[in-house]
Amino acid sequence: HISLRAGGHRRAAHGHPWIYSNEVVMDTAAKALPAGAPVRVMSASGQNLGVWAFNSTPLISARLLARNSATCIDQSFLAERLAHALALRTKLFDRPYYRLIHAEADGLPGLVIDRYDDTLVVQQNTAAMDILRQPLLDTLHETLAPRTLILRNDSAARLLEGLTQREVEVIGDRPPDHLPLMENDTRYFADALAGPKTGRLFDQRPNPPAPA
Repeated sequence: HISLRAGGHRRAAHGHPWIYSNEVVMDTAAKALPAGAPVRVMSASGQNLGVWAFNSTPLISARLLARNSATCIDQSFLAERLAHALALRTKLFDRPYYRLIHAEADGLPGLVIDRYDDTLVVQQNTAAMDILRQPLLDTLHETLAPRTLILRNDSAARLLEGLTQREVEVIGDRPPDHLPLMENDTRYFADALAGPKTGRLFDQRPNPPAPA
């Protein structure tokens, strides 16, 4: 586990999903922990704040995974979070084109997954999500059986976590250069292989159009 400095627990105890490096007792033991390791976080008074993904390198040193300190961060954990996110999107959207996982909003900090029907575009921007690569891919195959997985781990955000930017990787069938998608009965195309981020700004979808 890691310990927080006196007063360093206040934001986390009130629901904030991040803990900053200046709130952590950054001793030798903490610095020796592998980047992205799940750890129990304890306040200076001994209050258990749950399981967090820890990385001593960036300013954001800990990211919330689960409030229950007994939670095991494994494939079952990923499957549960994915199932919850999928159920919510199924209620909100009538077609399979949406942001399936939106990082902290879905309890998976640093992970973005966009769905283009049977193609999934995945971006792992934190060390915690990076080390869960294989369990994550297995979970996606078991839950959605996508024809294509595109790993867009070319983001500069990874550098903040001490990770490298990787070449875009395709698992399964090679997708077209421009992936078709439907949004509000209009057909669009996304460049998931070379376009910005994950190909389309799905997180901006609910915003109303700008006035003419």
